[in-house]
Amino acid sequence: PRASVARNAVWDAAGWWMRAVAFATRALTLRPRAVPLLPRVLAAGRTLSVWQPPSTGVAPSPSNSGPASQFTPEEAERLAGLSEHEGPPRSSSQYTIRELADALVLGHAAEVTVLDIRPVPGKPAVEWLLFATARSHSHMRTLARSITSTLKSAGVQIFGRPPMVEGANAEDWMLVDAGKSVVSILTADCRRSLKLEEHWQELGAVTALQMPPAVSARAAAAAAA
Repeated sequence: PRASVARNAVWDAAGWWMRAVAFATRALTLRPRAVPLLPRVLAAGRTLSVWQPPSTGVAPSPSNSGPASQFTPEEAERLAGLSEHEGPPRSSSQYTIRELADALVLGHAAEVTVLDIRPVPGKPAVEWLLFATARSHSHMRTLARSITSTLKSAGVQIFGRPPMVEGANAEDWMLVDAGKSVVSILTADCRRSLKLEEHWQELGAVTALQMPPAVSARAAAAAAA
């Protein structure tokens, strides 16, 4: 009986703790449905375990995603602006934000947006947020796999493990934690509902890249196919 009482007490305490965490998390969100994943986007003070490749003394190129001819002229111009905003890669960096943006654009994502949150006061350890709209659940999975493949090829590890897709079974939002950046892939309805970009822009984030729907001829063609 004593063991049963103790066990019940532990479960009750755990239940109250989970309710408190859920309440605090909900208070930080703009929409209740964002609770499961938003803590990752708003996470602060994380310590990352990231593998560092041997230094060659040669800085990597801004993008290794392929020739510029893969992009439309407008896409190439906007992506070049992102590279300029990002600046030269740090010697400790294993990938560039431009590479992740390239993967999203080449994957037919719509309205690809990159926010630089380094200017945000009291910002989390994350420095960049990427957002992309997918046409369907299968399209979200494809884009997420493209991002994780890019990161794994660069040797990125998060807490000693390769990057993984969070919310892989979700219908409207998948997320990839890339260490210095977080990539959110959402459906159009979910993205309009959460308004995450607006939230961070109000806090002081700078828009480093924004692909309006009309700019991405690739995504428009894919949607019409």
